[in-house]
Amino acid sequence: MRLLAVIAMLFFLAVPSAYSEDLEYCRNGLAAKKAGNHDLAIDHFSRCIDDGNLTQETRATAFYFRGTAYYLNGQYDQAIADYDRAIRLKPDYAGAFGNRGTAYYLNGQYDQAIADFDQAIRLNPDYALAINNRGSAYDDRGDRDGAIADYDRAIADFTQAIVLDTLKGPRKAWPFYNRGNTYRANGQYDQAITDFDQAIRLNPDYALAYNNRGLAYLDKGDYDQAIRGFNEAIRLNPHSAKAFHNRCWAYGLMRRPAEALLDCNESLRLQPDDHHSLYHRALAHWLLGDHDKARQDLDHARQIDPSRPAWQDRFREFEGMF
Repeated sequence: MRLLAVIAMLFFLAVPSAYSEDLEYCRNGLAAKKAGNHDLAIDHFSRCIDDGNLTQETRATAFYFRGTAYYLNGQYDQAIADYDRAIRLKPDYAGAFGNRGTAYYLNGQYDQAIADFDQAIRLNPDYALAINNRGSAYDDRGDRDGAIADYDRAIADFTQAIVLDTLKGPRKAWPFYNRGNTYRANGQYDQAITDFDQAIRLNPDYALAYNNRGLAYLDKGDYDQAIRGFNEAIRLNPHSAKAFHNRCWAYGLMRRPAEALLDCNESLRLQPDDHHSLYHRALAHWLLGDHDKARQDLDHARQIDPSRPAWQDRFREFEGMF
């Protein structure tokens, strides 16, 4: 899981009094967006846009912010359409290109995302979040070298901003977290752990970084450190089905099936029908000698994901695992 962000960098400026009533809707939209009420924000920005008496630049900004409200609502196609309108009105709008790229990324349209991030970075070479997000698009397109190069560049920019104390909040840890995920996917577990360590130093409440650092240790066969990472992830986010599932898997590999069973039960309570948790709970049942329950879980997992081997093949895996 990689982290991306949209940025709202522009604010509505003072304009002649003829536009004051129109901008009131826009200001109300900003307040609703800040409060997390994205539907209300969309409504206010729509009213602001539909009044029709805005300057071209203010109109572009209104489309930009309504697009951001759509994005935060998970309505990526509508967000893209609004960023399109903002860019037509203001062709040098780096923020709109960056945010449209992020919406394309979340739609799985990686080539379009990269093209937009390229343009955002051309317009603003210091646009570290666009560089970070382009790295994520490269990564998911399978270009890990390109991803790491962008994360390196984003980290250099983020580090300078941290030194200057101009970058606030959890986002300063994101490129370290993202690069750690890419290193782990490359099998470079020590480098991944170093990056997750740095992400955690910058954001001590970063549950995902603890979880993924645990996975890197699990990949290395350091089960004790893996468990410590999953423990912290669960402490920070007790509703993380993935962290419970990962700790279940670690306990299974350590041949501690009773603890594994408890964690996979909790993972499945939080995320029913997760075939990964069913498979790992089947392993716990197998280690506890309850082959009937192991068979039931494997059959259930196979129904959810037919591409998985039949339970007999899984039993042969279990028999050869230890």
